[in-house]
Amino acid sequence: VDGINLSSLTANLNGYVSEVGYPAISERGFVYSSNNNTPTINDSKVTADGDATGGSYSVQIKDLALDKTYYVKAYVSNSLGLFYSENTISFSTEATFPVVSVSSSTNMNLEVLTANVSGRIEDAGNPEYTEKGFVYGYNNKIPTVENDIVINVSGSQTGTFSTTLPDLVLGKNYYLRAFAKNAKGIAYSDTVSFLFDQTLAEIRTGDVTNFDFNTTVAILHGSITDVGNPAYQERGFVLS
Repeated sequence: VDGINLSSLTANLNGYVSEVGYPAISERGFVYSSNNNTPTINDSKVTADGDATGGSYSVQIKDLALDKTYYVKAYVSNSLGLFYSENTISFSTEATFPVVSVSSSTNMNLEVLTANVSGRIEDAGNPEYTEKGFVYGYNNKIPTVENDIVINVSGSQTGTFSTTLPDLVLGKNYYLRAFAKNAKGIAYSDTVSFLFDQTLAEIRTGDVTNFDFNTTVAILHGSITDVGNPAYQERGFVLS
């Protein structure tokens, strides 16, 4: 068995007729089942196209179900009856969730009430995810797509993705998760939180230098360690 594709739910089955026998074979193919570990003609059957001769043959089976173990036997038939391969091959269609992570918000803009957020697809899952984005709100500490605000982000690759959260409310503590969805279900990142509110700038007063007794002039120094949110609009010194 090769070419197992969980996105299209198909798999390629390969068989080999080592001895044609007599009378000549009239049909060759495979029987398979997810319920019977020794499948027979009473289970699912697929026949190979072309002349029923010796050698290799292959058939693609479709419409498989996810999270199943399938059992496969090759068979041939002639006028004497139906003959199965001695060995049984098994394969799994077990799906895996995507793996997704999230970063905390950046560039919070209190004037237009937005914030930028970033996530990352660490693993696309199998089958690969078909939808990704962010879910957020301020009521639930563990937001979900069913109960909170959802923003979808286009793209199907692994790596970083980002978007802007609109219409935020001042003074609210938001909870945010990234998500990705495939046929197995929805995978979420851990939850991060951020306070969407005004913050004061942080400033420090430095030393006074170059004081001149003759001209009574001095140089004042300060440093801003945090511009605040919204960013400060004026800076300077007060003295007495």
